[in-house]
Amino acid sequence: MELDIFKLRDYSHKKYITLVKRDCVICQRPFHLPKSQKDGTTTCCNYCQRLALSWKKMKGHYRLCKMCDKPFWKMPTDKIIGKYCSKKCHNLAMSVFPQENNLGIIQTGRKKYYGADWLNQRRLARKRDNYCCLKCGISEVEYGQELSVHHKTPFVYFEKYEEANILENLMSLCEPCHRKEHTGDSHHYKFTKEKIVFKEQVNKVTQKQREKAIKVVQLLFNTDKSLREIADETGLSYGKVQKIYKGDRWKELYQRPARDVRFRTKNIAIAKKVHENLINTNWTLTKISQEVGCSIAMVQDLYKGRTWQELYDTPVYLTNPRQKANEIAK
Repeated sequence: MELDIFKLRDYSHKKYITLVKRDCVICQRPFHLPKSQKDGTTTCCNYCQRLALSWKKMKGHYRLCKMCDKPFWKMPTDKIIGKYCSKKCHNLAMSVFPQENNLGIIQTGRKKYYGADWLNQRRLARKRDNYCCLKCGISEVEYGQELSVHHKTPFVYFEKYEEANILENLMSLCEPCHRKEHTGDSHHYKFTKEKIVFKEQVNKVTQKQREKAIKVVQLLFNTDKSLREIADETGLSYGKVQKIYKGDRWKELYQRPARDVRFRTKNIAIAKKVHENLINTNWTLTKISQEVGCSIAMVQDLYKGRTWQELYDTPVYLTNPRQKANEIAK
C-alpha cells in the first residue's frame, strides 16, 4: 500500500485519549492530535513535516566540535547542541576546558573519563576489598548493587590517569559513605586550585586507546596468555580484549583476527562439553550453560556455528535444532 504523504494525521482509532485542534504551521489546515503532543507536533501531514524540517535546516549552519574538530550541523532549534558534536565530547570538555564551562566554578566532580584502565582497576579494587564497603562494612550482596570506588587523592590532582588509578589510591564505598567522603573540605568545589592539573590541549583519548589496543594485539599474536591475563596486564576491560580477539574492534591493526591465527585452547574442554550436550540432549541453551558452567554467549556461538568450528562439520542448529531455531539462525 502506497503511503499518501498529504493525508491528515488521524488518531480517531485510539481510544481513551483527549484530542485537541490546532492549525498546521505550513499549510494552515486544521487537524486533531492527542493533547500530550500539542506542543511537539506542528504539522498536519507527512509532506508538511518534511517541508518544515527542510526549512529549519536552511537556517542552520555547520560548526566544528571544540574537542575533536569534527564538523556537525547545528539547527536554530537545537538549544542543547553548542560547541560539541556529542555528549561524549561535552563530558570530556568538562575536564579539558573547566574554566570555560563552569562559569567561574571548578566543576571537577563532573569529570567522566577516568582513563582506559579505569574499569579494570575498579574491578580489582572491589575484589581486593572483598566486595565490602571499607567504611560501614556492608557487602554488595546486602547492598543489592555494585559498590562505588573512591579516589583517596582526587583524580584531578594527577597528570596521568595511570598514577591516579593505582590500587593504593582506590577504596570501595557504598553510595551513602561515598557522599560523606565528598562533603566538607573534601567537596570538589573546595579542591585546592593550585594542585589541580588543567590541560589546555585537546584530550588524546583516542590515541591512548590505540596504544592500549596495539599492546593487546601484540600479546594476542605473540603469546599464549589468556584474555583475562592480557586484560589485567594492559588495563583494558575483558570485554574490549575479547572484541579485539574476535576481530570486532581495531580491525586496521591486523589483517586477520587473532582467533584465526593464534587460537586460545584454554576453554576447549568446556567447548567439547557444550557441543556434546547440544548433540546428545534436547536441553535449552540456557540449561546447557548452567550445567556446564559457561556463558550463554559461548553456547549460542557454538550452536550457531560461529566458534570452535574444528569440533564439527555442520552447525548444531542445522542438525539438532532447538525451539525457534529458524529465528535464532537469522
